[in-house]
Amino acid sequence: MFNNHFSFHGSYFGMNYSNITGFILLVSLIIQFFSGLLSSSYYEDYVVPRPDPAVYTMSDVNNG
Repeated sequence: MFNNHFSFHGSYFGMNYSNITGFILLVSLIIQFFSGLLSSSYYEDYVVPRPDPAVYTMSDVNNG
């Protein structure tokens, strides 16, 4: 039944794998959208006090 169903649907002469590029781009866009939505919902902004780079170089780095 499965083979008989698809045997009725022909394809045009110049069809190749480059014709599915739009579909692949659409799927990647959907994946990026949902992964970005998921990432942004779990984002936490960490405020870590960092020393000034010049002060760190002068005090903690050997021969700085």
